[in-house]
Amino acid sequence: TFIHDAWLLAQGLIDIGDERKTWKVIQGVWLEMLCFSAGRCRGYLHAKSLGSGVEYLSYVWLLLADMGMETFSERIQRSMSVNLLKRRTEHLPNTV
Repeated sequence: TFIHDAWLLAQGLIDIGDERKTWKVIQGVWLEMLCFSAGRCRGYLHAKSLGSGVEYLSYVWLLLADMGMETFSERIQRSMSVNLLKRRTEHLPNTV
């Protein structure tokens, strides 16, 4: 159940024993979740929300894009392009 899983997680954090290390773990998890969530949407949605100044994830996405990090939608699009290219080249005559 959810409560049991939450209890196990809390117990694991308590078992670390060092409050500073515990907060480092929590910080790392939140940062990873934030970056993961920001990278799940397409860029035009983030660009649209940047105009309103409301969506915090859009600012995170902008920073990730500026650093050259690939978003989930870019990864999907790249893999679809590679697959399409493979299918097209399979039908070409072998000239070697």
